[in-house]
Amino acid sequence: MFSNILLNHALGNLVSGRSVLTFKKSLRIIHVPIRTFYITRNGLFLLFKHKGLSGEMKKDVIRCMKILKNDLIYHPQLTQVYINVMKGFFAFCFNKMGKK
Repeated sequence: MFSNILLNHALGNLVSGRSVLTFKKSLRIIHVPIRTFYITRNGLFLLFKHKGLSGEMKKDVIRCMKILKNDLIYHPQLTQVYINVMKGFFAFCFNKMGKK
């Protein structure tokens, strides 16, 4: 065990985006397109197929899935994001777990 090691880890990048409703600019988290595949597939799996998930944990999963909204609206590679979200949905439907 090392106490002098610091881990700096992020699963997304901050980008500036304008709200669709209020037109105000704010920072939003977007992910690399492949990450949207895993967020979609694993989130759906946890919500619909995993037994024993508490109500608080379900709220957490739904919150994480809502983060996809930023990717679907503000990502510079929208085509790849939409393709990966659809692939994640179909992987969930056909129970394809593991690496993509």
